[in-house]
Amino acid sequence: MMLALMSHAFFAVNAFEKFSLPDAYAGYFTIAMMLSMVFGSIYFGYLADKHGHKLSLLWGVVFTLIACIAALISPSVEIYYICFAGSALTISLSLVSRLTIISEICKEDDRPTYISLTNLITAPFILSGLLGGWIANLFGYNIVFIIAGIFALGSALWFLIMVEEPRKKNLVLAKQ
Repeated sequence: MMLALMSHAFFAVNAFEKFSLPDAYAGYFTIAMMLSMVFGSIYFGYLADKHGHKLSLLWGVVFTLIACIAALISPSVEIYYICFAGSALTISLSLVSRLTIISEICKEDDRPTYISLTNLITAPFILSGLLGGWIANLFGYNIVFIIAGIFALGSALWFLIMVEEPRKKNLVLAKQ
């Protein structure tokens, strides 16, 4: 999932090159991201509270996949805004659910250890933007979006097939 985020750093640069945009669009893209983050955090925070954080994380990778596809096929800058909305929604979903699902997976006494291990394991992948920059420099932005989209699709499949919603498991354990 973290490797799929490498695409986010290149949406703006790609848009400026692809559509020959004036500098003012940086502000428009920022507005689109901020609005998406605000409303996305509220809505998906509610959704996560109601239905669990697995669903939120799944939506996060789906939004990254949609953003990558939009970056590849957008015929206009108006459609390209999907990239910034998708990126912002992924970020807000990750902030809402990434560590919260970990706290639901483990016992209360183990939470500090699990959260520390999660941060330790995922920390190197935060640098995937550097890898994306190297790939973009050699092959172009579209390859970065394709690779990130593949990682997003793989993550979505992983969440669907391999990750059990911890709340369901905890309810079964509580009933026993």
